[in-house]
Amino acid sequence: MPTVVVALLAGILVPIGLMLYLLAGEALLKRLRPRRARSARIALWLAPAGLLLGGMLIYPLIRTIILSFQGVDGSGFVGLSNYVQAFTRSDTLIAIRNNLLWLVVFTSFVTVIGIAIATLGDRVKYEKLVRTIIVLPTAISFVGAGVIWSFVYSYEPPGLEQTGTLNAIWTTVFPGSDPVAWLADERTVNGALIFIGIWMSVGMASVILSRPSRASPARPSKRRGSTAPRSGPSSSASCCLRSPPRSSW
Repeated sequence: MPTVVVALLAGILVPIGLMLYLLAGEALLKRLRPRRARSARIALWLAPAGLLLGGMLIYPLIRTIILSFQGVDGSGFVGLSNYVQAFTRSDTLIAIRNNLLWLVVFTSFVTVIGIAIATLGDRVKYEKLVRTIIVLPTAISFVGAGVIWSFVYSYEPPGLEQTGTLNAIWTTVFPGSDPVAWLADERTVNGALIFIGIWMSVGMASVILSRPSRASPARPSKRRGSTAPRSGPSSSASCCLRSPPRSSW
């Protein structure tokens, strides 16, 4: 059977089967006692999610780990030779280094800048303007961001007019210096791409990190000469002591 037909059948039959399963389960739960029905309903709704989680994540993970200790054809056990070969190749080490750079630099800068913007831009007159400017890149798709920053990082050989924004500024500020191939030079490509990721993510980080500061109520200021009575057990007790109940006599 063609793969497209299988995909279409799965996309139609799986939702229908799941809906019938839930309807039949809920009909059977109505016959049980409320206490038993409550616990059974939890299992009823968690079973499909657990099945999908096990079939699409856990089983492939275990299968991949098993295959990593076998040969190319998956027939014989080769021990740790695959790992030794992978971690001694320069390409693998470069890929691990790049991932660590993204993990450390990207997350650190996004968190720090997000906290700074959420703190400095909170409860000021121009707060809406600041948040609009910071959050605007978050709404841009990755394709749109790629097009925008391709113009910024555009590179032309030395001697030609630089159409890229960054290289135009670079050659103007430093006359006689060669333009930089930001996305082609291995010394700058990681930093250039990480900067794009930070530019797109810091807005959402500032919105998320500003929630705790907004949730905490402002502490009331203490004014001199305030005679407002304090609420609490002491005030209620003093009221009772000052005004004892009158006798019906």
